[in-house]
Amino acid sequence: MATQEDTVKTATISTLVAVLALSVIVVALAVTAMVRSDERSLETARDSAANLGPVRELKTGQLAKLSAAPTFVDKAKGIVSVPIELAMKLEVESARKEQMAVPELGPSASETAVHPADAGSAPPPKVRGGGPEPASRGAAPREHAQ
Repeated sequence: MATQEDTVKTATISTLVAVLALSVIVVALAVTAMVRSDERSLETARDSAANLGPVRELKTGQLAKLSAAPTFVDKAKGIVSVPIELAMKLEVESARKEQMAVPELGPSASETAVHPADAGSAPPPKVRGGGPEPASRGAAPREHAQ
């Protein structure tokens, strides 16, 4: 009995794979288009049914409060309400003044560190100040240009 060799028809298989891949892509695009269409119609329905009047009133009231003239909230305690823009300017000025008045710092962290051998002998020395350390010991404080 004579046998034939099996031959793989690569052209047929590659054509089937290409058609299958294109079919999957077309179906994915169709489903995406349908979902987007439904989302748009739902969004339109939500927007038309939404009562945004209270939201607008709340937003208007909050903006009015944020930009109102300075007034006392509690005169006895000295609490004042100021517009947000003025409050931001005051904070910037305060930060600049604090930056210019940085006191001389104490010893660096490496000088105050407790080494394992000294851990039981004595407590570490107290350090005054709290700002950032200068770049090197003995360095003069930096001046900030304005």
